[in-house]
Amino acid sequence: MKKLLSVAVTSILAVTMVTPAFASEVSHAVVPASTDATYNIESVTPFAEPVTKDVYREAESKASLQSIYYYTLNGVNSYTISDEAFNISGGNVNITLVQYLEDSRYNPVVSYQLVGWGNNSHEQIISVPGTFTNLNTTRTFYNVKPGTYKLRIGNVGELSPLWGNGYLTY
Repeated sequence: MKKLLSVAVTSILAVTMVTPAFASEVSHAVVPASTDATYNIESVTPFAEPVTKDVYREAESKASLQSIYYYTLNGVNSYTISDEAFNISGGNVNITLVQYLEDSRYNPVVSYQLVGWGNNSHEQIISVPGTFTNLNTTRTFYNVKPGTYKLRIGNVGELSPLWGNGYLTY
């Protein structure tokens, strides 16, 4: 069982850095690699770095009063969920990410889930199929209700350990 190594919650108005521990376990489908599900891949590197510090800085400058939640995936076999919760004031939440499987013969299907925490029972899931290493991709959780959330990331199919990184802006 691998764990997310680092997650930080950054609010532009009040900067707070947190490095929590994470939990694991889930399963489902298998998606074999094909050119239709592969996006601009020249090679799979040991660690996907398209979401670089420069990209984070650019996101922070564009976010102005938005908050940013960072995560890193280091060999997740099934799923991981953050120990630290974060508050969303409502509206759309973007997730910018890179993701790939350790075994490059396959493409991942990854579920990204905002899980309501505490008194918040709201949940939303985005499924992101495909390998993204040289270019990141951005997806959106629409009309997220205000409240406290945790991020749960699932390696659907558990075919090979999942690697990647990214951030939420809200």
